[in-house]
Amino acid sequence: MLSIQNPYFVYVNSSNRLSGTDANFSYLIEFPSDKKFDRVLVLNALVPKSWYLVQNGRNTMTLREDAKEVKIELPVGNYSLRNFQSVVSALLTANSPNTLTYTITYPSTQQPDTGKFTYAVDSGLIQCRLIFGDDLYEPFGFSSNSTNLFVNGSLTSTNVIKLQSEDRVILHSNCVNNCGRDDVLLSINASTTPMFSSINYECFTPEHHARVLNSQYNNVYNFAITDENGKSLDMNGLNMNFTLLFFKQDNISEVIKKYIGLIVK
Repeated sequence: MLSIQNPYFVYVNSSNRLSGTDANFSYLIEFPSDKKFDRVLVLNALVPKSWYLVQNGRNTMTLREDAKEVKIELPVGNYSLRNFQSVVSALLTANSPNTLTYTITYPSTQQPDTGKFTYAVDSGLIQCRLIFGDDLYEPFGFSSNSTNLFVNGSLTSTNVIKLQSEDRVILHSNCVNNCGRDDVLLSINASTTPMFSSINYECFTPEHHARVLNSQYNNVYNFAITDENGKSLDMNGLNMNFTLLFFKQDNISEVIKKYIGLIVK
């Protein structure tokens, strides 16, 4: 059981930031001088799902044909299954160092749905590879930091493709003290929210989501929203907002246990 003492509510709007962007910003919070706090939690949040599947600065992979390599840069934006096939096959073909033609197929409605692409090229004796670092590997259906070789002109995704633009997002802040493990203030499920709508979060169990407050004497705090790997998300000009609850925790359960321990001795 969690008893909340000295509750203090702060509405944070990234548009009113001191500096930074809507996805990574510093914010001024002024505390009342007569109250002490040791806990913080996010009561509610409204986060526009305005970032793209393919984000600027994270939109390249490598095509290698024998010893020749070329960077393939995907246009920034969201993709459906069919237009991803169309755009990527056209880019691979247009940038092929040996003027090869690439096609991408997905199981038809008459076939078992494996969730994987098959990449094909009439390469003859030329060895072709798709190479990925930390970006774009999920929509293509491969692993990060992998090199994937065409065999007899064919290459099937090793993993199920993922065209969902981040199914979980993380709100970080230096206002929390998670014993040196991380700076996560809140983890939000975004998988059921359609693109270009807003993720709506409500906290119904404060006792499970309260974080230890780092310090109430630092009035400027940093907030950042990232993907599950800690990479910043581009909000594309839209602001997010959330309500913070600062309070002093009084754990009634512990008090009761100590009291019972005293009277049964």
